[in-house]
Amino acid sequence: MKRSSSSIAILLALIVAFSLLSGCGGNSNSQSSQQSSVINSVASTTADQSTTDPGGKITEQPVTLTAWASLRPGQSKSATKASDLPYYKELEKQTGVTIEFTHPAMGQENDQFNLLIASGSYPDLIEWNWTGYTGGPDKAIADNIIIPLNDLIDKAPNLKNIMTQMPIVDKLMKSASGKYYEAPYMIIDPSVLIYYGPVIRKDLLDQVGLPVPSTIDEWYTTLKAFKDKLSIAAPLTLANNVTNKTNNNYLISSFGTYRDFYQVDGKVKYGPFEPQYKDYLATLAKWYQEELLDSDFAAQDSKTYDAKMINGKAAMSFAYVGGGIGKYTTAGLAVNPKFELIGIPYPTINKGDTPKMGQQDFPVTTSPAFAITTACKNKEIAMKWMDYCYDFSQKSKGHMLANFGIEDVSYTMVDGYPKFTDLVNKNPKGLSFTDALNAYTTTVTYGPAICDGREFAQFLKLPQQAEAVKLWKTDNANVLPPASPSSQADIDDFSKIMDNASTYVSEMQIKFIMGQEPIASFDKFIDQLKKMDIEKAIQIKQAAYNEFQNR
Repeated sequence: MKRSSSSIAILLALIVAFSLLSGCGGNSNSQSSQQSSVINSVASTTADQSTTDPGGKITEQPVTLTAWASLRPGQSKSATKASDLPYYKELEKQTGVTIEFTHPAMGQENDQFNLLIASGSYPDLIEWNWTGYTGGPDKAIADNIIIPLNDLIDKAPNLKNIMTQMPIVDKLMKSASGKYYEAPYMIIDPSVLIYYGPVIRKDLLDQVGLPVPSTIDEWYTTLKAFKDKLSIAAPLTLANNVTNKTNNNYLISSFGTYRDFYQVDGKVKYGPFEPQYKDYLATLAKWYQEELLDSDFAAQDSKTYDAKMINGKAAMSFAYVGGGIGKYTTAGLAVNPKFELIGIPYPTINKGDTPKMGQQDFPVTTSPAFAITTACKNKEIAMKWMDYCYDFSQKSKGHMLANFGIEDVSYTMVDGYPKFTDLVNKNPKGLSFTDALNAYTTTVTYGPAICDGREFAQFLKLPQQAEAVKLWKTDNANVLPPASPSSQADIDDFSKIMDNASTYVSEMQIKFIMGQEPIASFDKFIDQLKKMDIEKAIQIKQAAYNEFQNR
């Protein structure tokens, strides 16, 4: 899945951090439906519009392009340069394009990127998180570092086809000024977009004789039963702390608001500034007072959290499908043969309502992506090379290489389905599944390609994982796309306001829940947010959202 670190946060979250998975979703139910319906259309049309000849070559004469890009940790297990990996060697054979890489030292990427930019001497391609560049991609273009790709899009028919079939992809690929600027990693298959949600110990739920809870009131009843009947110390525990966006945002959404910005009918709102946020705080304060919410929620490291999930000191939480359900089930069964952890739906206030917001990614990630620099002399070839793996047709050499590697080496076709070989599943050099894939594919982390759900489906080991992904589906129509302000002045103002406001909200949230601040003081909390100019921040976010919708 998209990433300023979001790609890594997703896919490494998806894979490395857990031994894992597959998911399902989009940025809304309607978007998910759109994605589901267009995948076949995209696949059927890309083959007819490919940039390549039948042999895969995109240039008659061999061409060498230079590139600056980080060597990913998984890649470093197999080579010191990406160009020596089986993936890039095979890509060179297929396309006729050689990539000469320069890699920054691991842990020094930011410093060395800044030195590269300051030098004014650029390679043909730079792989970077361009939305994280100071001033955004438009500023990188204005600074004469990278070029806009609008005039080259016709040289990338695979990419252009996807944007035509999926307007949301076209919008997500544009800068605030409407310029295309990079070749991003994409996840248009709904089966890979959801990988996180609420979980419960089914074996413990059976012991208290209750059905799976689906409302906030039913959560309370279930938590009480765990406490009173089984003496579970922390019926509900949360990873890291309650302010952690990854899990707590989604519990807040059960109350009709959000931990961050969202929109309703096109109007942008800030969750903690809404009256429903008070209901959320009051509920968690009650749970905390009754010892249903883990008393360590505000200061809990991952080791302590993991132990509670495995040893039965906690019974409910939010978790990843792989690093949660997969990891905890494996560890839990080793000490308790009845251990069973399952996914459950996001809770709602009213029985039968559809959960409004949950974890679900957009099809274009914010991970590092290749952009063509102003120094590149072979811009059309560079554009065609970046476009090569976007051919989503099931028999596309580029698509299959990006997702599965080399046929009869890292995968074989079994009844029309690509299955990883023991070179990946049981690597003879002792590489993990993920590290082995890093040598032969690119979509296990990120790259100019489209993720194939058949790759991630092979991370699934348990039926509970596949079922969880289905149950975690939400409406998600209110989630904001990753739109940033278009002017530097607005970027600076927004950052200044939110640095202060976010810190204040996090601090007060803990105080409200732990009873250090009475819920009756909520109006004072709202007044303080006003003094911090939160309304101006909402206006800036509204303008950014409007601009995105008009792209």
